[in-house]
Amino acid sequence: MDIRVLRYFIAVAETKSVTAAAEALHITQPTLSRQFKELEDELGKKLFDRGSRRITLTDAGELFYRRALMILELFNNTKAEISAENDEVSGTISIAMGESPVLNFLAHNLTELKQKYPKLKFNIVSCNDDTVRYLLKNEVCDFGVMISASEIGLNEYSYLTLPLKNSWGVLVRPESPLYDKECVTPDDLKKVPLLFSTQSLRNEEFRSWLNAPTSKLNIVCTYNLPQNAYMLAEANLADMVCLKDCVNLKQNSHMKFIPLKPALEASGFLVWKEQRTPSKAAAKFIEHLRRVLNKE
Repeated sequence: MDIRVLRYFIAVAETKSVTAAAEALHITQPTLSRQFKELEDELGKKLFDRGSRRITLTDAGELFYRRALMILELFNNTKAEISAENDEVSGTISIAMGESPVLNFLAHNLTELKQKYPKLKFNIVSCNDDTVRYLLKNEVCDFGVMISASEIGLNEYSYLTLPLKNSWGVLVRPESPLYDKECVTPDDLKKVPLLFSTQSLRNEEFRSWLNAPTSKLNIVCTYNLPQNAYMLAEANLADMVCLKDCVNLKQNSHMKFIPLKPALEASGFLVWKEQRTPSKAAAKFIEHLRRVLNKE
């Protein structure tokens, strides 16, 4: 198995056609089919189900596809770092994070870094905290952003506390009993149907604020990323527990954000794997952020 075969596999997985992939890769269809036969023999697993019109991935194929994408990205980033001139800062900085206003702060600093090192590139992966930890553990991303100090794991990660406080609250519908309130208490929250992030269910700070098991809440739907949940709230499914400004409200939306009482705030943390030696690009980003944060 080599990088070339991984590229072939990804092409077929994404086009769902050996013929289309062969044309895109400028190789013959028999050559491509032979490569996959050898790959399946090597792995001892069937990767494709070949239908009359399209190819679909088996469960083993889906897993191999995800891993192939990770391996290829690591290979490309490593190749770019090694090929760079000794005094040149290049390559891609990958950051895994949820949809959060934290990106505003990071965006400004990524722009400054890009101006200083024009050959830098960036990759932002939108995901929840579980996926952030997975991507960091497997060294697919250089950094992750988390909003709960209890989720970081000090033995595994180094981190920087970002200068951004964000308030927890509820995005409420006009039909909600909470709509005319100025703030929402734990007792208020127990009286309405809720959209609740899976991340919040494990958040120690939130559970302490609630002072009760989350099983006491009427959670009708859980979500990973807030923009999708917002669409459900707009459709009047339930009120949405979230961080302030985590979604872009529609122009004609009548929903509004109401903060929790007592107030509950979240901080942003930029984290990276403790045991991993950062690339030159990642090291420059850490250095830049430390300099910025020390000035504030």
